[in-house]
Amino acid sequence: MRKAMGGRIAPGSLLIHDLEQAHGALVRDGRRESGAHRAYENDPVCLDRMETVNDLCSWLKRYLWRFTGMSPRNLPAYLDWYVYLFRVNQARGRWDPIESAVRHILMADATYRSLG
Repeated sequence: MRKAMGGRIAPGSLLIHDLEQAHGALVRDGRRESGAHRAYENDPVCLDRMETVNDLCSWLKRYLWRFTGMSPRNLPAYLDWYVYLFRVNQARGRWDPIESAVRHILMADATYRSLG
């Protein structure tokens, strides 16, 4: 957990988690605040929120399975690509496809160069 997520969560931020021991190390290492919540099986609101989280985890696992033999050092790049695809899918229908592509290019923290 530390290797995969440690550098991606800003020090001092609030880390909301489900009381897993691995999350405690992230809280301590990054001097983060802990927002631990136990899942209650009889609470419909809690179950609804957990279903959303479980769906996201399932989609993420399915996405990562495409990269068999991937190097753990490339995990941040794979996760960045996943977040990008997730946001594009979420915004589908809100923007014209060409406007959406231009918007993503302009908002990206990247440098582009001509191949010509």
